[in-house]
Order: sequence, then structure tokens, then C-alpha cells
Amino acid sequence: MKSLFNMSSPAGSPVMYTANWNYVKTGLTQNLGRVVQFYRRNPMAVQSDHFLVRLLQSVTVPSSMPLDRYYANVDALSLNLSMALKMTSSIYKGSVFPGVFYGPNSQEILVVNDVAFDPYLAHKNWKNLSAVKVLSHPYSDLNLNIPNGTKKSNERGMAVISIDITLLAVQYRAFKMNEDEMVGPGGDRHSIMQFIHMYVLPNMLFSHLDYVLLNRMYNLETYQPNAIGSNKHSFYLTDFSAKLDEIQQITISNLTKAKRNFLGTLRTIPAITKSNMEEVLELPDVAPTRQVTWALVCSRIEATKLLIELADGQFTTKNASETNMMLREFLRYKTDGTLRDALPAYLYYDVQYDIDWIVDKLSARS
Repeated sequence: MKSLFNMSSPAGSPVMYTANWNYVKTGLTQNLGRVVQFYRRNPMAVQSDHFLVRLLQSVTVPSSMPLDRYYANVDALSLNLSMALKMTSSIYKGSVFPGVFYGPNSQEILVVNDVAFDPYLAHKNWKNLSAVKVLSHPYSDLNLNIPNGTKKSNERGMAVISIDITLLAVQYRAFKMNEDEMVGPGGDRHSIMQFIHMYVLPNMLFSHLDYVLLNRMYNLETYQPNAIGSNKHSFYLTDFSAKLDEIQQITISNLTKAKRNFLGTLRTIPAITKSNMEEVLELPDVAPTRQVTWALVCSRIEATKLLIELADGQFTTKNASETNMMLREFLRYKTDGTLRDALPAYLYYDVQYDIDWIVDKLSARS
């Protein structure tokens, strides 16, 4: 997966976004900001047995340590801690979790992201950290519902979530220190359950929204209906669905005529919190072992299918090397026992069906 989605090469033709895109992007960004600020200012709480609560409670490093030592100690134990909680990492294939973030219609793979970061910068900017990021999900509505484990949509499927344990711990440590400063001795402090609902879950929406756009484009390309949005918040959000569909339909039409390579195609698909879909789809910087690659494959199947759909009939010299690279990788995944071992049978057959479809399409044009 990394050989395609983390590769930098010339994009080919100049990138031109559709008229009115800036209007829609600004509107969706404002909706996102309004949702995030509302949940920060109106404390609610996740359940006391939420996965992230258990994760943070398992971090036994004293928060009274100096920040650099706290960071180093949590980082040293993070992979072992993730194994105990059955997360997927470069050293452990992990398990599939039922609906931790997206509720009962979602089966979720929780991937450890252990990339290094500056703890002092993270501590200073703790409110805006995204320690938990979405790598894929199956939803296409623009409601921006908090992923707190309750059912918000009739759509169903698999989600892949990246969790940086060390970053999350540093964020929680900064939150507690801020509480001490704001409340003072003997005052009522927000709980760990409120911290997660106020900051961690709302900040997931930044990555969530870009995958909504990707899912909506795939649905438009394959003539499937997008989910009908309905406001689930206690305040109104402007509905940009119709305008977004119009822009994405024009983008699809332009891409099917442009004969760009795959990376050029990704750079032409606009995103909200990133410049384009190439940046959105960049994979976490984890060691590409078999224990974690199966999860990364699952996170990029829909994006790969969209690229193939958009390039249908246009596999030319511009994307020949990418086509051959993808074919080799998916032929390997087709027979890789790790996928079969890691996924429940019903999910494995769905993933295998998609991989077979990808291999057939690429083989016909390689």
C-alpha cells in the first residue's frame, strides 16, 4: 500500500479545481468548526468502559514527570500496551472491534501509529491534537456526528482508525494540567470521559470529513445513493450536499477525460482539511510488516476501486507503472493468510471479493 499511497511523483497535467469549490469548502469547514467548538464548550461524556478510557487508564507513567521523560516512557511502553488491548501494530496483527467509534453498523480495526513528534509543541497545542484519526469509514452523510459509538446512519461497513497512544497520553496530561490551572484546589474537574468527548472525538471529525467526500465520490461514480443528511445536532448546519454532488460530478467527468496517472487523479480530487486526496490517503509512517499491512490494505480498498473506476478504459503509459505495482501488491494480498487470520469470516469474504475485483480489472489492462 505504501508504494502507491505514500509515493511522490510528478502529477502530470496542471491541477484545476471546479468552480464553486472554494465556496463549498469554506462552508463545510465552518460547519466542522461549529461542531467541534460546540462539543468543547458543552461537556458530555463517553461511557466509563469506552476503549479510549481503558487505554488511558492503562498508561501507568506518572504525569508528574517532566514532559520529555513522560513522553519517552509512554513511547517505550506503547506497543506492549497496544498488544494487551488487541490493537493492530507492526508487531501484532490485533483484532477487529465492534463499533467502538461508529456504532453497531461498523466493524473497526484500530491501528497503532507510533511516529515521533515534538512533545513540547504537542503540549502547547493540546486542544487541537488529532491523536485518533480516521483512515477509512463507510459513511457518506455530511452530518458531522461525533463518533461516540452510537448508531448515526443506516450505512454499514468496516472502518480503520489510527491511534497514537503517546500523543493521546501527552494530550491528556496537558488537559489535566489545564484543569488544575482553571479550577484550582478543591474545584470540580472534568473527567477522563468528558475529556474524550470534548476533545478527542470531535477532533476525529477532521479526518472523518475527508473520507466522507471520498465515499460520496465513489457512490456518484458507481451510481449508488449517498446517505440523506439530517441534522443530528442541537443546532443547525447548512446542507451543502447538493452543491458538493454537483462539483464532484463535474470532477468525475473531467477525470474520465483527462487520462491522468493515479497520483495525478488523487491530486485533482479536492479535500477539506488537506489540499487534496493524495494528502488525505497518505498512510501512517509505521513499519510495513505483515502484522499491520493487512489493516492498511483494508483502509485503501475503496480508494483503489475509485481510482480504477475513474481510469476505466484509460490504462495508458501514464499509469502503467502504477498499474503494475498495484497488481503485484494485490496479487500478494490475494493469497496472504494474514487477512484470513485477522478478519472474521464474513468480513474476509467481502474483502476478498474486492481484492479479486481489483486484480481482475488491473490484469485486464496491465
